[in-house]
Parts: sequence; structure tokens; C-alpha cells
Amino acid sequence: MKITKLEFQKRNQELVNLFLDGKFALSISADKVVQMGLKPNQQISEPEFKKILDESEFGKLFTAVLRFLAFRQRSESEIRVYLARKIKSEKLQNDLTEQVISKLKSLKMIDDLAFAQWIIESRHGFRPKGKYAIIQELRRKGIDKEMVDELLVNSKNDGPSEISLAKRALEKFVSIKVKTIGLSGLGKLKAKNKMQRYLLSKGFDWDVSRQAVSRLP
Repeated sequence: MKITKLEFQKRNQELVNLFLDGKFALSISADKVVQMGLKPNQQISEPEFKKILDESEFGKLFTAVLRFLAFRQRSESEIRVYLARKIKSEKLQNDLTEQVISKLKSLKMIDDLAFAQWIIESRHGFRPKGKYAIIQELRRKGIDKEMVDELLVNSKNDGPSEISLAKRALEKFVSIKVKTIGLSGLGKLKAKNKMQRYLLSKGFDWDVSRQAVSRLP
């Protein structure tokens, strides 16, 4: 086989289109072209082509996962699920997953501890959630149970209390519902029941929900 042409892609100058025997074969990063010493009119063997193909598929998958990570932080489990879907849809090699994961870890782009801390802080922020909702979310995202338990203990010691979070969640809920459905017109008992159900749906336990509702003016 002969490399008959190498040309930069018009839409992505970091990728190079490689042609073999006059036909398009694959795209590969410009860095890999230099690293592997590829050039026009170069004869390559089947094993050499396989190596180029491996580098090409890795580059494609790694670029895709970087875009996936650009939106927000992700857990290792989320990344693995994404890679599995991408590999299946693009018909890539299954063994690329571990290569990509290893590369991301070497770049410190996978850190489940930091990810879990970010989730907890976020759920304590603008739209507060209770610990049960946070536990379920972290477990869904593949965070180890022991790590979740430890982080929530630390959060309990250093972060806002469940009662204060529930009160904040309730204040936001009440301010919205009074305007949209006339919560104040439901009657005291019905309004309290509705507020408690709301807090339970947000992951606060029964006792915390009851206390938060009872402390409203």
C-alpha cells in the first residue's frame, strides 16, 4: 500500500486526511502524522496500516470524549457509558476504552472524588436537594457507596444543615407556587401537606420536611 496524499481537513486543521492508493482511507491527527513520520509516496505494510488505524480511531474517540467533557464534569462511569455507545455507533475497536480512560486519568480529567464533591456543592446551591436525592444521583452516576457516605458525613459536619437546605428549598417553592396556583388560598393544612410532599420529593426525610414547614412564618 502507498500513501498517495495527506491533506488537512478544511473544517478541522488539527486532522489530516490520509489517502492510500488514491483513495481516502482515514483521518488522523496532525501530531500523529509527524510522530509516525508519515509522508506522501510512502509504502506501508499491513501491520503499519493497522498501527495508523489504531492511532486514528483513538484520536477520533479521544476528541469526542473531550467534547463530552466540555459541557460539565463527569464521573468515570458516565464516561465509560459514553465511550461504549460511541464505539458501538462508530464501529470502533472495543479495547480503545481503557486507552482513553488511562489517558484521561493521566491528564487528571477523571476524578470521581472531585466530581462527587462538585455534585454535592451544586445540590446545596441554587436549587437545594436533600441527602437522599443526592445519594441517588451519585449512585446513578456510578460513584462508589463508601465514597458517597464519607462525603455526606463531611458535608454534614462542614456544610449547611438539612434543615437550612429544606427551608431554602421551601422558600423558593412557596414564592413560585403562591404566584402560579395560589398556595396561600389552599387552607393551612392543605398548604402544609403540599409543602411537605414537595420536600420529600426533593430528597429530604419526613422529620426534616416537617420541621422546615413548621418553621415557616
